[in-house]
Parts: sequence; structure tokens; C-alpha cells
Amino acid sequence: MLSLLVGAAVGAGALVALNHYGLLVPLATTINGEARPAAHSVVTANQPLAGEINKSSYINVADGSRSQVFRFDAQEGQLLDIRSKGPLDARLSVLRDGYLMANSEQMGGFNLCESSGNSSLLKQTRLFYQADRTGSLEIAVSGTGPYAFGPFELEVQSVATTSPSTTTLTPGTPIEAIATGKTHSYDLTIAEPGLYAVALSSCDFDGYLRLTGAGVNLTDDDSGGNYYDPRILAWLEPGQYTVTASSSSGQPMRGQYSLKAEQQPLPSNAKFQRGGAIQAGQTLLSLVDHNSDSNFSFTLNQPTEVILTARSESVDVYLTLDNDEESWSDDDSGGGSRGTDAQIHEILPAGQYSVRLGGYGQGLVYLSLETRSR
Repeated sequence: MLSLLVGAAVGAGALVALNHYGLLVPLATTINGEARPAAHSVVTANQPLAGEINKSSYINVADGSRSQVFRFDAQEGQLLDIRSKGPLDARLSVLRDGYLMANSEQMGGFNLCESSGNSSLLKQTRLFYQADRTGSLEIAVSGTGPYAFGPFELEVQSVATTSPSTTTLTPGTPIEAIATGKTHSYDLTIAEPGLYAVALSSCDFDGYLRLTGAGVNLTDDDSGGNYYDPRILAWLEPGQYTVTASSSSGQPMRGQYSLKAEQQPLPSNAKFQRGGAIQAGQTLLSLVDHNSDSNFSFTLNQPTEVILTARSESVDVYLTLDNDEESWSDDDSGGGSRGTDAQIHEILPAGQYSVRLGGYGQGLVYLSLETRSR
């Protein structure tokens, strides 16, 4: 293992080195005065191995955490599902020739689908890694801090599926795939205009989605409902689109995920309209997302009392109304079941008015215009 510093003995007859990541690892042991290479415990595929982090474990002098290192003989192209579970609050690392190849901190570490997160008594950490050549790897199980101690069980599973079986995302047909550090892109063909939801879900990483094509450029990080999964809701016209799945914050995407695109049903009690003119006495159904706002307009021929209301069960909506001289805005005056509907109630002079409909979140919104002559 390549080292930055060769140190003195730690324990009787143990020659150690400080590797690139601050971990003290043994280079050799001395037996009867003869130096021999240090050996790590060998872990084999699909055979769990018990371990424990304690005060005698290798220490990372950079942060005080301690580690136990195992050797695994990998084949080129082999996809490894590496898991640690037990009382230890652990992180996993894969090293080759002293260099870090992957670690669980790059993919979130613990199971994102567990509501209790790392507060659970039985903690689980997972890391996917695909070997780029045949040879020995070092798998380090480390505590997440200087006071993380305890037993654990390490298991390395060899996974058959290494990449998506298709690069085409078909509406109504989910894709199940495993990512090993790279983004995945899919072709999406829309044959029928409508409201579509594109969603990614994973227990292994914090996902990120981008939808482009036919004049659309939308992104999302965590609108899927659990603070980690992305979901894009968009009105799509017939055409060719590209869906790109990745991990948020620029971290490598590692782990299992599901990706799907589905057309969403529309309520039949209002006309869907993304923007344009709205008439007095009319209620429209529109879409709000955090990538853009919807813009509408109306004209008053005389001074008029105007009540403009935006209601939604899924979006905290806001309204902005303006003419050439003045503007009005509102966030929560409309009440509603969640107290997040918007309403502007004003007596306005004759003229042309622009309405901007936006909100926090994404979803369908009812926009209504009521007028009363003065």
C-alpha cells in the first residue's frame, strides 16, 4: 500500500504506514526477527463475516475514527453489493493499491427509506462498487467518528445486473437499475399530449432528475415526498425527450433505483390551461412547478371589483397581479384546507392586467376570476 509516512511500531513487532486517507494500516509484522507482509481477514462473496471496532482497531489520525480492513479478491467487471449491519454506526470504503475507489459517504451511507435513519439500534450501511480489473481490493469498515465503536456483520454480494437493460423509458413501464457511479440517460417518447410525472426512487442515494427536449428543460431534487427522491410534473406535448438520472450535489450515483414515467389523470370539472387569457366567471386548471410560473391576462373595460383566487391541495400558491402602474401580490389570504391558498381582492380601474401564478412545490392549481361591476 502506497504510504505518505512509515511509522514506528504499534503493538509488538507491527510496522505501520499512514495511507492517503489518514488510516494507520500495517505494512508488515515481525516474526522471529523476520519481516513478513501484513494480512487482512479475507471476506468472500455471499458469506457474512463478523467484526468489531474497538480501541485496538486501526485509527484514522485525521478524524479519530477507527477501522477494520478486509481483503476481497474481485474479478474485472464484477458488481459488488457491500453491506455492514449491526450496532456500529459505520461507513464503508473500497481501496485498491492504497487509493480510495469508493465510499458510502458518497451515496448517503445508511438506508434512506428507513424513517428512523441512523437512530435505529440496528444500523445498516451499503455501498455498490464495480471492479474495473481483476485483483485484490481492501474493504474498510469504519466508525463514523472518534467515539463510534461496536460489532458489525460485513457481507459482500456479487450482483449479476450491472447496468440498465434498456435506454428507453416507456410511459407506464418502470425501469429497475443499479448505478455504479455514473449518470444514466433514457429516451422518452411522448405520443399523446398530457400531464406526466417522471419519478425516481432509491433507498441508496439522494436522487436528481433532469427532463429535456421539445422546448422543455426541467429539474427536480426532492419533490417525491420523502425528501430524497425527485419527481418532475410537467405538461408534455408529443415529441422526443431525454430523462437523466443522477445523484444530487454532484456526488456519484451508486445503488439501486426505480425510474418511471406516467400520464396523470386530469379533473373533469375545469379546463386545463398553462397560460393565456382568463375570462370573468371562469375557473381554470393550471400547473405550478418550481422551474417556472404560469402567466395569464384579463381586461377590464370599467372600474371593477375583482376577486382572483388560486387554490391547490398540493402547492403553497402565490399570486401576483399588475398593470402598467401598480402591482398586487398575495400568498395565503385565500385560506383553503391547508391555509396556503392565495387570493387578491381589489377594486381596479379599467385596463389590461397580467397574472403570475406560482408556488412552493409542484402540482395542479385552480385559478378563478370573479368580477363585480361598481
